[in-house]
Amino acid sequence: MISVRFTGERAATGPLTFGQRNTLNWVSHDESSSVIAWIFTLPPDVTLADVTAAFAVLMCRHEALRTRYTDEGQTVLAEGELPIQLCPAASPESLIDHLRAGGVDFRSGLPLRVAVAVDGSLPTAVVAVYSHVAVDFGSVALIGMQFTELAASRAARSVGAAGHQPLDQALAERSTRGGKAADAALRYWETHLRTAPQSLYPVPPPAAPRAEHRMCVLTSAAAGAALGRITERTRTSRQVVVLAAVCAVLSWRTGVPRCVFAAVSGNRFRLRLREYVGSLAQDGLLALDVDTVTFDELVTRAARATLAANTNSMFDATKLWRIIDQVCHERGTTFTRDFTLNDLSGHFDAAIELPPAPAATEMRWLESAPFPVVMMCNPARLAPDLMLALTVDLRHVDEAETESLLLGVEALLVAAGDGDLALSRLGAVTGVVPVERDADWLCVDSCWVRPSSVRSVVGGALPGSRVVVVDGRLVAYVPVSAEIATPEAAHAACLAALPGHHLAMTPGHYVLCAQAPADPADDAAWAALPMVIEGNGRIKRLA
Repeated sequence: MISVRFTGERAATGPLTFGQRNTLNWVSHDESSSVIAWIFTLPPDVTLADVTAAFAVLMCRHEALRTRYTDEGQTVLAEGELPIQLCPAASPESLIDHLRAGGVDFRSGLPLRVAVAVDGSLPTAVVAVYSHVAVDFGSVALIGMQFTELAASRAARSVGAAGHQPLDQALAERSTRGGKAADAALRYWETHLRTAPQSLYPVPPPAAPRAEHRMCVLTSAAAGAALGRITERTRTSRQVVVLAAVCAVLSWRTGVPRCVFAAVSGNRFRLRLREYVGSLAQDGLLALDVDTVTFDELVTRAARATLAANTNSMFDATKLWRIIDQVCHERGTTFTRDFTLNDLSGHFDAAIELPPAPAATEMRWLESAPFPVVMMCNPARLAPDLMLALTVDLRHVDEAETESLLLGVEALLVAAGDGDLALSRLGAVTGVVPVERDADWLCVDSCWVRPSSVRSVVGGALPGSRVVVVDGRLVAYVPVSAEIATPEAAHAACLAALPGHHLAMTPGHYVLCAQAPADPADDAAWAALPMVIEGNGRIKRLA
């Protein structure tokens, strides 16, 4: 064990940023995502002294690395020591496992831990685990680049001018201008949440569902080359083109014309945040209408949608959840992340062990930790080849479906690499077949649901009830009881039972009857019963 002494410009305390508070909240509920691991790139002939000198500069340069975080705020330390563990003949993966096992004490210690593998006195690997409260993936990528530069630049290792720090960000968010921007972000979210499909991937479950998650990684040299040609033609980025391709294939498969989903935002587009180290991790809500004539038009639209999502990704998360709860109450839906496409930063490959790039197309299945989503897409590498990772919940999406989607994205990109592509040709180009929807499907308020799923949810919440479809509406007939005596009580019970059922929503209308008919399966008999009270059960504004 060695220690790196650091001395910064200031010691200070202040409030948390939006991103810190948001991250602190979900980290406290999900320990599995509480740290970010990173393997540093070592320059040639690096010494242990170079490693320690680089960290001394980084600790001084970035206040987030010498800050303690609590629910009350953040405290920046002026000086201190960063311990570094030395481990002979260790692999980077074993170092990360060792550091993860010890955790990171961001409340009373430093928000990072560092270990170095050594061969004699020479470093062979350097890794760190960071608290997610202190940094996000964009931050650790920036730290990684700066570390490599500092370790190689023995003649010039200056801290440099003080940049924009988390305490500065917290004050900016609480300024008049920052408050207006945060309020505008909340209005943006509410506008799109009120018309968004509840599920972005409403497909029938697999014939043999399995309670596990797996990751399928597609690596394609042809798609990577096509990305370069498409970005040059459309004057956009590889990230945006991949987004457009994924949404186009999803929309074609599901028949959902509007892709609206929450994902970790790449909200570093503001100039002062380009070199910022701190947790900006907040969701961006991307809303993309997939109804353009050509793929190039969709790419242009995706660029605008990405900018809008990033622009509106800094807000008070507590206020946002009140809005989400209200919108879900009024629509009779649940806020679900059945699909998400993570931050298109190209830094994902540092977080997992990925296969080497093949000469052509390769598909590989890897083990995956559980995620609270049906499907999570990560663009792991964008150049020179494309590496696209799709993590799926096998209770909802099987391996064949997953591979079909990834191959469809690849085929679309390769075809669009030769010239703008009419989206009417999507099926012929990709081989992806639209979902066939039988009588057990209904589109209500832009949401594809299965009436059988609705009946299952409502039957559990309101025993003895009956759900029917009347003129495209879901109507529940409910025997009145002491517990369920009003439409509002019926609706509240159904909402409480809805989470986890992304192919169901609550009825839009409730009819309370004195008792059930002799034949509870007879819809006409329910309609003929005397009514006690009816209504939609919605309360316009919750307290």
